[in-house]
Amino acid sequence: MYMHYCKNLIISILPVTLLNLQYDLATGMMYKKGFFPGYRKSVLKTYGDDLQKRWVVEYWVHSEEHKKLIRKQIFISSKKYPSAGERNAYADRTITEINIKLQNGAFFGRNENELDLHKAIFNFIDHKKKNIIDIQAYEQLLYKIFLSFFSKNETQLKFTNFTRSDIVIFIDECQRKFDLGNSTRNFKRNMIYNYFEFYVD
Repeated sequence: MYMHYCKNLIISILPVTLLNLQYDLATGMMYKKGFFPGYRKSVLKTYGDDLQKRWVVEYWVHSEEHKKLIRKQIFISSKKYPSAGERNAYADRTITEINIKLQNGAFFGRNENELDLHKAIFNFIDHKKKNIIDIQAYEQLLYKIFLSFFSKNETQLKFTNFTRSDIVIFIDECQRKFDLGNSTRNFKRNMIYNYFEFYVD
């Protein structure tokens, strides 16, 4: 499974394995060995093939938090896929991918022992102190900017909560707020890459 963390930067990331749970960072779903919860296969809803409406891929997946199936929707962009043929092609790819995940036991849930974001950063920094000279640059980015940006309502965001869009939004916000030059932007993107790469099993 692959995930692109930043615009114009292809970063190949395999599913992360933590605490006997395997996490799919691209979707936020997880897997547990021997656990195959119920689900409803994903389907395409076209609202009578009306191109004026947003078509959606819909599926139902098990939630450990709610102990029942919950509905998930993936909206198909009318701007990116304006014709029926383009939307159907995208939907076919997405439905196949989601159904394979569901058949393999994918579900949503949060383990109480899962790493929170602050702890994940601490472990990464502590390890990298041994072989990175400019460790202060990592501390500045991850603690003061990255952690602050993703800390919401005084809750501890979990490391495995991240999706591609979260990281893209963060990089774009850094570009806007700090007016980063190309070399600095690339340097910071690489630091984010190294942080997530550290947890790939």
